[in-house]
Amino acid sequence: MAERAVTSLVSRWALLGAAATAAAFPACGYRLAGVGSGLPGHIEIVAVLPFQNESAFPEVEEAMTEEIISGFNRRGRYEVQETEEGAHAVLSGTVLSVDFAPAQLDSASGAASTYLIIVRATVELRDVVNDEVLFTSDEFTLRDEFAIGDDPDAAFDREGLAFRRIATSFADSLLVAMLEGF
Repeated sequence: MAERAVTSLVSRWALLGAAATAAAFPACGYRLAGVGSGLPGHIEIVAVLPFQNESAFPEVEEAMTEEIISGFNRRGRYEVQETEEGAHAVLSGTVLSVDFAPAQLDSASGAASTYLIIVRATVELRDVVNDEVLFTSDEFTLRDEFAIGDDPDAAFDREGLAFRRIATSFADSLLVAMLEGF
């Protein structure tokens, strides 16, 4: 009986300790991914300006801008446009660099079969109604691997395939980072 009382007392102290910890850290920053409510309620129209490009790869910024617009459209909550006029928020950015590095070599040929792609960009989302920055990053970085594959018919456009895939991954990561913060 004494053992059961001790166990009960320890359990109560553990519950009290957990409750105290939860009360002390109510906004610790942890939450489930995918449950962010989006941007502030007054923002209905988002202008996604064409990204600038400082990388060595021409036109990569076009694919990224297109994928960001598509990502906003898939979410269906915001009207998206490419000009600032009439927008409640404006997204702008610059692709700083795109780097490719072999990540895995084919054992038979010795050629790269998988590449590591690293994209660095500056990004800013500004609430133009309240004149405040909602999201900013001086070096938003995405790392992704791209497998070349064995299809010789697809091999001619590996760079194009890689850019489209990295643009999609970049847009998805950026939108999650921006929209999950609210």
